[in-house]
Amino acid sequence: MDIIVIEKDKHNDKLSQNLAHSEFKCKCSYGDCTRTLILDATLRSFELTRKAYKKPIMVTSGFRCQKHNKDIGGKDFSHHKVGAAIDLTLYGPFLKEELDLLDNYARLYFDIVLRYDSFIHCHNLDDSRLSTEEQ
Repeated sequence: MDIIVIEKDKHNDKLSQNLAHSEFKCKCSYGDCTRTLILDATLRSFELTRKAYKKPIMVTSGFRCQKHNKDIGGKDFSHHKVGAAIDLTLYGPFLKEELDLLDNYARLYFDIVLRYDSFIHCHNLDDSRLSTEEQ
């Protein structure tokens, strides 16, 4: 399992074909929050989910620095703090069934998927669920 480290000010850099750094980086304004962490398995799982879903997916939360995570009431041991978690939803008004479909695809590629009313939380524990071709 590799963790990718990106300088936070490189907001125009794409992390992958369908995920921009600006979507995944910490949303805080703390001066000492200068880096973004993302687990390579999380990046791959996102891309595989996006490819299967075949429509744009909105990232509501990706990496969170410790201070920001605390500010928003995140768990002390949140996977967001190490770049292993991503919260996803759909653009515009959408039907519950559309989020159900995204949820189903995400479960194929992420270790844990938690369903909420308007988004899904996805995270990886490691990259063992991804086949050799997907890695």
